Amino acid sequence: MALVAAQTPPETLCGLILMATPGRPVGRLMVEQFAANPMNGPLMPELEGLVNDLVAGQTRDPALVSPMLQPLFSTGLQRYMIDLFSYDPIALAQGWDGPVLIVQGDADMQVGADHAGLLAAALPQAATAMLPGATHMLKPDQPGQPFATYTDPALPLHEGLVPAIIRFVAADRP
Repeated sequence: MALVAAQTPPETLCGLILMATPGRPVGRLMVEQFAANPMNGPLMPELEGLVNDLVAGQTRDPALVSPMLQPLFSTGLQRYMIDLFSYDPIALAQGWDGPVLIVQGDADMQVGADHAGLLAAALPQAATAMLPGATHMLKPDQPGQPFATYTDPALPLHEGLVPAIIRFVAADRP
């Protein structure tokens, strides 16, 4: 959403920090995430149809959605997804020429490190901070506990996150 806000930036916006930001449209990313799990195979045609409908600005009656997908496609979430899926992060990035820091964990199960590369290619002025072992929550991965960084607020942020942000904010720019 930072890239969306930067399209009509307030006068005081002096840079962007993109943390675990997708480099592909989120609808496409959602389909890729589901497809990565072979157990989702039977759901893929319906999921792809739902995403395509939302990209086209059309909702579906949640009662007609498979029970396994219903929690993801409530009426309110569908309205939100119509807006979210309408954005192409690369096209948005190409419209920003100010300072940028791209922060990405290499253990992120949701937004892979390749997304940081896509964003960096669209934002040649960007600095990139790759955080080894960091998850989507920008916390150190907990081996064998793939959702721990999402559910345990006591886990600390990755040790490289704050220094990377400080370096970016403190950088002397023209």
